[in-house]
Amino acid sequence: MFGGVAVDAFFDDFICVDRADAPVKVQGVNGQPERLWPSSAQWALDSIASMIGLDLEPSKHKAARPSNVLLGVEGDMSNFKSDKTISIRPTLRRRTEIIGALKICQQKGKMKPREAAAFLGRLNLLLSTS
Repeated sequence: MFGGVAVDAFFDDFICVDRADAPVKVQGVNGQPERLWPSSAQWALDSIASMIGLDLEPSKHKAARPSNVLLGVEGDMSNFKSDKTISIRPTLRRRTEIIGALKICQQKGKMKPREAAAFLGRLNLLLSTS
């Protein structure tokens, strides 16, 4: 069996996009109650994570939507039905913050090591996602 989930991850945070009308009802096992997942993609992500021993925290779940933002990254599949595309990109706000901070360093003519490390982390997340 194969499955695909439009998801991006940063350490223990995952952004998952799906149609908002794709709920999944899962029968409880071993005394666990039945659970209604708001989307099939969230159910699939949780199931796959559980198979490798990674339990996702239910209280951190965001509602299923065609577009979701996490850590300055937007996952969008609102055009999937018409264009067969899924977009995962940095938000305008995050891009503006990073470019503004880089311009300040450029104006000062220097960048401190801790600033460089912070930029490296932020840019790695955005560029690997994009």
